[in-house]
Amino acid sequence: MDYKTILDTTADVLEALQSCIEQRQPVSLLYDDNGWERAEGKIRGLTRDNGADLLILENGITLEVTKIVAVNGAFRTGCSC
Repeated sequence: MDYKTILDTTADVLEALQSCIEQRQPVSLLYDDNGWERAEGKIRGLTRDNGADLLILENGITLEVTKIVAVNGAFRTGCSC
């Protein structure tokens, strides 16, 4: 059976990221920065700045959670790939 996990909301993305933090699991991300980009690594933390949820990877990359398209193969709803 073929299926894919869907992340419906930003809360679902945050939940997936929090799960990776708790399990000390690295993440493989796709994010939209005027085109899809990749980022990988362990998560240093999640924070909030000026009302935006931010993800900080150990390699120093900081991403707005709303720009994340996929977390470890789980895509956002409405994502065409």
